[in-house]
Amino acid sequence: MRRWALTLLLALILASPVLVACSGQSDWQKHNDAAIAALKKGDLGTAEVKLREAVYEAKKFGDADPRLAANLNNLGSVYFLQGNYAAAEAFYERALRIRQKMLKPLDLDLATSLFNMGSLRARQNRLEEAAQLYRQALEIQEQVLGPEHEYLAALLEKYAESLRGTSRYQEARAAEERARKIKERG
Repeated sequence: MRRWALTLLLALILASPVLVACSGQSDWQKHNDAAIAALKKGDLGTAEVKLREAVYEAKKFGDADPRLAANLNNLGSVYFLQGNYAAAEAFYERALRIRQKMLKPLDLDLATSLFNMGSLRARQNRLEEAAQLYRQALEIQEQVLGPEHEYLAALLEKYAESLRGTSRYQEARAAEERARKIKERG
């Protein structure tokens, strides 16, 4: 497994306000905490099992609950890291649909879902779709975090890769340059 991919996954999971805001030591919380602990260790098999259990428990909160969307998204990320792209797609799509329905258009969790779908599309060599998804995630992050926030650099680089893959070289260079400048400031 690529270390950068696991690091990015952990950053996205740990930064999710949904998982922090929902308190209480419910069965859902126990499974979710165990999944995060497994991810920190790089144990994707245990993380998968615990996230499936967390999804089961989160369904009890309702079909539009943020905990369900977060767990579906994270389970999709585990499958992505395992190379099971069909399963990743199914979970990412479910999480994205829930988040699009329940969240405001400028929500970082929505941006995370768009980024993850973009990464999946890029891996599937569906680069035009990847570029569109990365662009949507970028627009949200820019408005929420500001146009020079350090988190934008990685997203800009992914966006540039997808643009380059669709022969949009000038746009790719502009995104790469912007990412470089953000990194230099940070």
